[in-house]
Amino acid sequence: MKKKLYYLAGLPRTGNTLLGSILNQNPKIKVSPNSLLCELVWRIYSIKDSKLFLNIPDHKTVDNLITKMFEHYYDNTDAEFIFERGPWGIPKNLEILKKYFEPNPKFLILNRPIVEVLASFLRVKKAGDNQQIVKNLMDDKTGKLKQDIISARNIVKTEQSFLKIEYNDLVNDIKKTIEEIYKFFDLPKFEHKYTNLEQLSYNNVAYDDSIMEFDLHTIRTNKIEKINLNLEDYFNKEVLEKLKDYNIYE
Repeated sequence: MKKKLYYLAGLPRTGNTLLGSILNQNPKIKVSPNSLLCELVWRIYSIKDSKLFLNIPDHKTVDNLITKMFEHYYDNTDAEFIFERGPWGIPKNLEILKKYFEPNPKFLILNRPIVEVLASFLRVKKAGDNQQIVKNLMDDKTGKLKQDIISARNIVKTEQSFLKIEYNDLVNDIKKTIEEIYKFFDLPKFEHKYTNLEQLSYNNVAYDDSIMEFDLHTIRTNKIEKINLNLEDYFNKEVLEKLKDYNIYE
């Protein structure tokens, strides 16, 4: 089966797991969990900077391997349309994606005010100091959240083909939001259910958050609604003032 890949490249804590659980009801669609494909491709591509490669720079062999990784990563996924979740908008990742696989990729970005994203992380933390957790998430080189911000920002600034969905719209009018996604990505119609949901799994494998610092991927199955966060429980007034106007797209 020939598969069509789209790219889920927005922020964490914006409804990615919920969206995946719903879209995956359609047997022709699969939303991946946090994918390893981007990291695997990057590691192979980075070999080109090594002395071992530069000693005999056989670009065609390495390029062929990268292309095949794109072609075969989803061989065991039984779906026609796949939303591949990863930071593909980071400039170098986007360059690699366009060069080796998809010159005109289409992106789905889930968006939420950054102060709510950070508060949501802190709500599901297992331990640790709030200030240090925020610092780690926003670290320019290693922060998971900062990398996703860079990715989403670059997709928008370079005017890629993208659909941006606001978290509030996702949880407050899920049916309309799903219809909007179907229209933009030209997906085969399907009658989804929005109650009695299942936890997200992929190829019969579920997230194991026991190894993580946060309980990130458990959704409520009985109903869809926003969890209202009292931001003052997580940040002092000075930090709130600094974060309230933070625009990730500038």
